[in-house]
Amino acid sequence: MSETAAIHLSELTSKPLDWLWEGRIPLGKLTLLDGDPGVGKTLLALHLAARVSKGTPMPLAKGSSAFPEEPANILLNIADDTLSDTVIPRLEAASADLSRFWAIDREINADDIARYQPKLIIIDPLSSYLGGRDEQPNRHTIQSLTRLARESGAAILAIQDLPEEETENERWYVEIQAAARVVLVVTALDQTLRRLAVEKTNLRSLSEARPLVYRHDSDGESIKIANWSDHL
Repeated sequence: MSETAAIHLSELTSKPLDWLWEGRIPLGKLTLLDGDPGVGKTLLALHLAARVSKGTPMPLAKGSSAFPEEPANILLNIADDTLSDTVIPRLEAASADLSRFWAIDREINADDIARYQPKLIIIDPLSSYLGGRDEQPNRHTIQSLTRLARESGAAILAIQDLPEEETENERWYVEIQAAARVVLVVTALDQTLRRLAVEKTNLRSLSEARPLVYRHDSDGESIKIANWSDHL
């Protein structure tokens, strides 16, 4: 759209919001997944991606996302973890359909969307995708991500560490939060128990998405997520 173009709203038709995970991860929007380093944000994201790859409903889902869906594709942009010894074993532990996954180590564009047709895009961490957390946010890249989500209809789940207090990164974090339509936060309750909460949403009341808890389950060789509950 050119700078002088305008859309007359009477020419548009309203439509309901579509969700990957009702109340938590919208389709066609940017969602931020926050948490302290080492809390298991990537593990959670891959667990959810495994469900998408098989068409399995999201944990304790309600509404439209409570029903099985057609298996769908996932794009991964993961900078910190090795695919062969970390990402794939975690997906296998979650019984993912690996034929539904593609990994890209550069900025994702419209051609990638047309080729792979993802329903979910995971970016981990967002700071690497933007070129480093110590720099000012790349607003153009953030805007490109939100536009990519809107035009593709895919859910973009971007992972980021919570900033340390009273640092220059705090302003960076606030600007990223403002761009995301939903912000999810993972916190550790004990060595294996985790809490997932909606910290911010522009799409509905916070009270409509209760915090959930789950556990990290390890057999010594692999780790997976289990025992979802809404009883805190």
